[in-house]
Amino acid sequence: DGLGRCFALRIFVSPVAGTGPSVLGRDVFPLGFCLPRSCTINSIRPQLETILQSISLASITGMRLHKLADAQTMVLDELVAWGQLGLDFAIVGPPNSGTSTLHRTLMAEPGLQFVSGIDETAFPTS
Repeated sequence: DGLGRCFALRIFVSPVAGTGPSVLGRDVFPLGFCLPRSCTINSIRPQLETILQSISLASITGMRLHKLADAQTMVLDELVAWGQLGLDFAIVGPPNSGTSTLHRTLMAEPGLQFVSGIDETAFPTS
């Protein structure tokens, strides 16, 4: 069962002309995060604003969304239990949050080994 569970949150907002393709007439911004094993979709849904308070929604959505309550729709799915990933740890974060810099810094440490070729790849789905 592993130590945690991984979730995906898709935030749908009204499209802006010329910003690219939309899904069902809305632009979609995906976020992924992992939480303790005891967390379930029903227990975290009311806590999403608190869970994601350290993430700048404005920077992820191009200044179009500043708080989750302003989203048109949100879809929360469990992706996979942490134990199924076969990883000791993961570096996960939104764009421009320092994850690539952290990865390069940790690569210099002896004894650490990284899976190659998955930078900025979506989480697996179950």
